[in-house]
Amino acid sequence: MIDCLRIPCIRLLPITLSAEITDYETLCKLVNKVNEMIEDINTNSTIINNHSEAIKELQNMVNYLNGELVKIANGEYMDVYIEALGKWIDRNLQEIVAKIVKQVFFGLGGKDNAYFVAWIPESWSDIDFDTIMECGNENWGHLVLRY
Repeated sequence: MIDCLRIPCIRLLPITLSAEITDYETLCKLVNKVNEMIEDINTNSTIINNHSEAIKELQNMVNYLNGELVKIANGEYMDVYIEALGKWIDRNLQEIVAKIVKQVFFGLGGKDNAYFVAWIPESWSDIDFDTIMECGNENWGHLVLRY
């Protein structure tokens, strides 16, 4: 903080009767202007100091959050996330499955209902339905889903 100039400028009657400003009056005006500038500098210094404190506080918060992110990356909160994920899955699994999975209808079809038929939704286009047809295989005739 800068102290103001302490030069006494007393308003006196003009020393001369002309319209010219005397050296003393010029000095007084200069002192007043310098003191205004000093007050502005002091005000700005206070504002800058306040901002500096806020910046330090924000930096401390950023450092704390970086530390927490490092802990997360190192798996220190894994059990918390696994528990939260488990609860979320418990609450939302039926809705998720309902959006993904559509019903498959099985029945008999073809001429005289002689064939086993599965009606598969289009959303299952990446799944192939097949039957195991190896005669010696214990799973012979079983339905197989390949994806």
